[in-house]
Amino acid sequence: MLLLSAENVSKLMASSQSALPKLHPQSVTRLASSSTEEEGGDDVSEGDDQSLDSTEEIEDLGDIHTYWLGTLAENKSETPVVVEEMEIGPDFNDVARSEILFQSLEQVLGLRSELASKFRALSCAGIYHDIDRRAIGLTYRYPEKCASTSGKQPRVFDLAELFREYTNPIEFHRNIFVGLDDRIQLAHELAAAVFEFHKMDWLHKNISSYNVLFFGEKTTSYRVGTEVYTGGTDIDGDGDIDKSCPRKVNLKQPFLIGFSHSRPGSADYSNKMHSADEALFPYRHPDYSGADAADLPTASGFLAEYDYYSLGLVLLEIGLWNPLWHMVRIRTMAKSKIRDTLCRTWIPFLASTVGETFAKAVDTCLSGRLSRFGRAPEKDKVDERFERLVLGPLHNLAMGHS
Repeated sequence: MLLLSAENVSKLMASSQSALPKLHPQSVTRLASSSTEEEGGDDVSEGDDQSLDSTEEIEDLGDIHTYWLGTLAENKSETPVVVEEMEIGPDFNDVARSEILFQSLEQVLGLRSELASKFRALSCAGIYHDIDRRAIGLTYRYPEKCASTSGKQPRVFDLAELFREYTNPIEFHRNIFVGLDDRIQLAHELAAAVFEFHKMDWLHKNISSYNVLFFGEKTTSYRVGTEVYTGGTDIDGDGDIDKSCPRKVNLKQPFLIGFSHSRPGSADYSNKMHSADEALFPYRHPDYSGADAADLPTASGFLAEYDYYSLGLVLLEIGLWNPLWHMVRIRTMAKSKIRDTLCRTWIPFLASTVGETFAKAVDTCLSGRLSRFGRAPEKDKVDERFERLVLGPLHNLAMGHS
């Protein structure tokens, strides 16, 4: 992510008046990546096929993460953190613009926890400047209430990872399912989070299933009536794990990351690009070029409806429990073609999986209806239509499934 000129960052860090902690890069240690089994992943019976469709495209997209996990040395202890890094590029060497962008970054990361919780953001533990790697690091604390049943630090995983690991909402051979109520609740929580962020007059600019995080166990016990089933645990007390009880994928307590590109909705400036990662490219609105600096007059500036478009893609993935890269050829399709294909071919199937109300909400996000197909793109009107046509119906659905 190219945001700031490297030669300006040290000065900005030193002169900053923000209360946001400025960290030394050596205080943050990256955790070694480990396999699912090493992390305490879900047990699957021997012989079960856990592989995805083995096309080259899906394999190439399998290991993408927009963050990494580490520990922060503070108060003579090691605090677990989620870390996002922004690459510093030489193309943004204007001092005044760099200062504005840096201040915006501090503003959004330094919001009070009670405000940040409204749009499901993690608490920022501080930022650092890694001179050698030409990067700015953003560190986030784990949620206070997240817990692991194993007594260890909770696992951290993103929504895209769940799509890869659990390829169908019901996997009988693995004794795992994704709850319909949980999917609808997740959709409502994400929609409410983005709307709350917009109410504060901020735009996210980086919404995707890669930037939706969960903390805890990937699968959990579930309740039917008064019976509690704990799939994959020693429910008999005889030392054997009973795998006969199904387990449910954990979609509780989602958190958004990716705020490094956020800016006030009323700002007359912008950062330059989203991540260049091809997996994130399709989440951008077809009319947004990814650059809206003043020296690029032909580029479309970022609008509120573009956030809702990206959100709509995530809602579509949740509703069908099918990742975007399974629905369209993200390497070769133009963004306008991606939208047309999704609206014409895939959204109708939502009526079968999550109902017509959900399908209409997603169609509203993707079709251009929020801006009346470009005729009324004013942010306040777009937000009002989103609340009425998307958030309200999803809220009613979630209440009916609670």
